[in-house]
Amino acid sequence: YARAPEGMKSTVVAINLAMQALSSALAQIFIPSIKDPNLIWAWAAPGIALFVQTIIFWVRHHHVNDEKFLIRETFEEEGPSVSEKKQGTSKD
Repeated sequence: YARAPEGMKSTVVAINLAMQALSSALAQIFIPSIKDPNLIWAWAAPGIALFVQTIIFWVRHHHVNDEKFLIRETFEEEGPSVSEKKQGTSKD
């Protein structure tokens, strides 16, 4: 959401809500299959799948935190920084 252009933020929210609706629909479909003999796999299968997905996600996206475009340039200056106060130089 933070990286979306201003005109597409509503589209990003709409896609997010559509995914949540799909998730809820799938949950309603699979609820009858969660019974005593299948109870282990009802929790183990998603756990295994999400563990593998987490590894793949980290491999593909671990560099994103290092990129400079995540720093928003729209922040207003709140005053001189701590190092400027110690040196006695401020931009005021």
